[in-house]
Amino acid sequence: MTLAASPIGRSMMISRTGEVTGVVRDVLDLVSLRSGCKIEYIVVPRARGHYLFQSGAIDLMAAATRTPERDEAGQFVQTHQVQAMLVSMRECPLGQMTIAGVIASKLTIDTIRGYSFGPAYDKLLKQAALQVRFDSSPEPETVLRKLLAGRTAAALLFPATLIDAAQRAGLSERLRVDELAGMEAIPAGFYLNNRMPPADRERIRQAIQSLVLEGQFEKIFRSYNLTPEWALAGSTFLTGNAAGKRK
Repeated sequence: MTLAASPIGRSMMISRTGEVTGVVRDVLDLVSLRSGCKIEYIVVPRARGHYLFQSGAIDLMAAATRTPERDEAGQFVQTHQVQAMLVSMRECPLGQMTIAGVIASKLTIDTIRGYSFGPAYDKLLKQAALQVRFDSSPEPETVLRKLLAGRTAAALLFPATLIDAAQRAGLSERLRVDELAGMEAIPAGFYLNNRMPPADRERIRQAIQSLVLEGQFEKIFRSYNLTPEWALAGSTFLTGNAAGKRK
């Protein structure tokens, strides 16, 4: 089975030689043991990976939020919930805001291409009148450079996406994370392409779901995201049939 891999905080870290490590790799190593399915990692930009998945060229998509478009291409297996939040520099904090407040402020807000964080997020980005105040970047490093240079007031994304890039740049203690009121938490997890052999898809689904219900996914995720203090902001974990506390 093939998976589109791109840097996503500590969920997926890509070395210069193309080696994939992080939460997703550890989880899928266990999935492979339980299902008997071997996973091959194809390193591509995030937006390109989504296109390849929806065209049927890639079997798996990881650390993905659930959307109607993706549901048409594959079966979703939830591992946790994520919420897009505002990340700004501590010396220029935005504080807690509402979606209406962001619109009224006319601040320039950055995002990362290829991500979706639910209807409220998508609606905000699609409003034509706001396009001149919303920017998009290809990867976390670009987001941080813009924040540091003052080219954007904040980034709207899942905070864990920035962890590794922030630590490499020495900025992890200079960032502040605030909730954007009205931005809902949404399901995140794996997508299994509808074009996969049904038996393989079911084995992988069962293996992922069992790791989630046993608390193994949360354990692995937390082991990678203990620092900085904002690392788990916007995360909600699922264990058994109940949602865990949001961190």
